[in-house]
Amino acid sequence: MLGHNAYAYCGNNPICRSDPSGYAWWNDAWDWLCGALQDVGEFINSTFGCETQVEITHKEIELHTLFGWIEHGEDVSTSSGVNSDKPIVFYTKTASKWWKLWEYSVGIKSNIQNGGAAIEFGAEHYSATISAGYSSLAVSYDIGRVSITISQDVDWKNNTAGSYTQCYIRPWSVALAAAAIYFGGPAIAAGLAGMYGQLITQFA
Repeated sequence: MLGHNAYAYCGNNPICRSDPSGYAWWNDAWDWLCGALQDVGEFINSTFGCETQVEITHKEIELHTLFGWIEHGEDVSTSSGVNSDKPIVFYTKTASKWWKLWEYSVGIKSNIQNGGAAIEFGAEHYSATISAGYSSLAVSYDIGRVSITISQDVDWKNNTAGSYTQCYIRPWSVALAAAAIYFGGPAIAAGLAGMYGQLITQFA
């Protein structure tokens, strides 16, 4: 039978652990599975959330240059969702206009006390944000530009901020200027040196 122990199937207790039908193990397995699934459900419900974010900003100061620009304004973004205050939240961000498909993005953020961190991906947008206290710092890459955003009066869990300052850099403009200086600098310096030498010769 089962080795040398005829009662091994019932834990050496054939009176209290009898199984006349031979199917009691199935009930035990089913109860265990239901308990495990309930624990998993409670873990997911207490850990994960989801929300939709609508980003709205009012620019107050904007300065453009060839290599980038700086803007400052008020952030009146809103968010709505289910369990958005959970430790880990998956979110979607809508576009400023419904037809601007390239502005839609998805992300994941963590809530740690009054701050946290987030990573966001879109068709033309990638960003990483960290927040502590009531301030946040975000680094973003969009097509043709890299930006750094500092926000104040941040309510991280509700995705709102009082004010922001954003600095954009156009990588292509900076790269072309650097290349021009690197490759054209010696020629310009030589030309200036020659002009200076001629002036010295004339007035000598």
